Amino acid sequence: MLTTPENLQEIQCIPENHPSLAGHFPGHPIVPGVVLLQRVEHLITQHYPGFSVAAVNQAKFTASIQPQQKWLVDVGFKSKSPQIVTADFKIWLHPATPQQTLAATGQFRLLENALL
Repeated sequence: MLTTPENLQEIQCIPENHPSLAGHFPGHPIVPGVVLLQRVEHLITQHYPGFSVAAVNQAKFTASIQPQQKWLVDVGFKSKSPQIVTADFKIWLHPATPQQTLAATGQFRLLENALL
């Protein structure tokens, strides 16, 4: 059974030598959305190893993130049952500014590993 905190937060950064950046886009690299999703998934499963991401229910990217640029991931959890949890996430550019640039939002569905 998963006991979740209200929120999980972490500041992250993608290094400029990350392999996905070579072709995304030459001369003006931006971090691919799939890399951001992988980082959020890793953060969640690192804190809750008995669960796995079963689905990305939604993902919306609203601002580009550059290599070496810091960003804050904020994850909120809702338990639908002891074995099924949703994780709503927001990615904010960091450091925070009065405008608070939101770079991405979405939702993962987690299942207890015993159900997989």
